[in-house]
Amino acid sequence: MSNELYKTYLLIHGAYHGGWCWQFVADILRAQGHRVFTPTLPGHGDRVNMLSTYPDLNALIADVIDVIEREKLTDVIIVGHSLGGAVVTGVVDLVPEKIRHLIYLDAVILQPGRAVLDAAPSEVVGFYRSLLPEYGGNGAVPVPPMDFFGVKDETQIKFLLRNLTPQPVRTLFSKQDLTHTIGAGRPVTCINCTAPYFRQADSSRTFAKTQPSWNHVDLATGHDAMISAPQKLADLLLSIAE
Repeated sequence: MSNELYKTYLLIHGAYHGGWCWQFVADILRAQGHRVFTPTLPGHGDRVNMLSTYPDLNALIADVIDVIEREKLTDVIIVGHSLGGAVVTGVVDLVPEKIRHLIYLDAVILQPGRAVLDAAPSEVVGFYRSLLPEYGGNGAVPVPPMDFFGVKDETQIKFLLRNLTPQPVRTLFSKQDLTHTIGAGRPVTCINCTAPYFRQADSSRTFAKTQPSWNHVDLATGHDAMISAPQKLADLLLSIAE
């Protein structure tokens, strides 16, 4: 493989996860000569100590921007999984010139001025509000049951249980603040996991289908595709932005 064929991937995890969740996909991509970055966002994974800073969506976006600047990344294929979709939307909005292709993996896609919890029932919002420090909470959402992630294999479930951490709750109340339209004019591909469907992303899928220039691909695995089907996901990522 010649150098000009090497790609740069920036893989952004979703809620409760960390950069660790990409290790199997990253190994496959790196074995083919590509550069792969899998940062762990503030308050997640091995940076759970930053939970006490009560990071919000803007803090996560700023952290990824810092990676791009520190590593001097350009021509980036950026992938956002689940809640990471809101993070990459904000990143691309701020540095569109650095982005080659934006990929939403079973992702949350927030329209400007919207937050994850905006469409939630009042009793659900009330529960999450109770977790905010100003309401007496510890600022974190407990890890949900494993079927939330669409993973069935016992070995994979054990892997998740060892690594998942509570989610900074402010990220769910944060409004998406954008200067450009979603995607900032960059090529966009949506990967939808179909077996089983992640119903929490239904509204995002519906919105994505209204975007005429976006590409859509189905992947027959559960929500945590990087855990349940790393080879299939890696092959798909390699086929995008040829």
